[in-house]
Amino acid sequence: MSLALMKTPSIFDPLVKAALKRKFGITTSGTSVSFSRAVTVPNGSGTALSLRFAGAASGWFLSSLGWAYCPDNSTTPIFGLGRLGGGDDGVGLSSGTALFWCSGAFGAPSADLRLVRDAANTLAQRNGTAAQTKRLYFSFTDSSNYTRLAFKTASGVHTIETESAGTGEPNIDLALVPKGTGAVRFGTHAALAGETVTGYVTIKDTAGNTRKLAVVS
Repeated sequence: MSLALMKTPSIFDPLVKAALKRKFGITTSGTSVSFSRAVTVPNGSGTALSLRFAGAASGWFLSSLGWAYCPDNSTTPIFGLGRLGGGDDGVGLSSGTALFWCSGAFGAPSADLRLVRDAANTLAQRNGTAAQTKRLYFSFTDSSNYTRLAFKTASGVHTIETESAGTGEPNIDLALVPKGTGAVRFGTHAALAGETVTGYVTIKDTAGNTRKLAVVS
């Protein structure tokens, strides 16, 4: 029986509604329809969706891995909830689909932060040619009081930086600590003849002891 009958005034309305409630657990209130029992729909497929809004080309179907979502006019799912072949339960995205945030309400005006899959085992944060920043917080009270570590990209230089504001720590070391006999690697060595020391750069070793790196002319 079509639910459209429930919206058509007639002498049979009370009888139809009573029968639907008793048999299927369906009740109505104004333009709303409520179900007190589980609603069963076919599994569907990318070309025959199980669930979608009226007039929409996008929707859901139940695949062998779980619930999958197909966007408008596509039969290939881009998002899903379920279990992968390896036994992983969770939320999944297809290759090329981004996890994104907007600067305002959803879709307004547009996404300005994106996480995407670059390749196997490779997560990327990118948005065209816009420089990107990633922040890891030690403490956060509000946007004026925090201590954090920042990874920044910019034209000509990329930066790992300790930052703070307000009640955040005023002086923060940046430590690169290798494991066991490992060492910190940087730069390229070039042999020189005798040089004159013209100054030094202050650093700390892994124990926190202040050391001086000589600067030559």
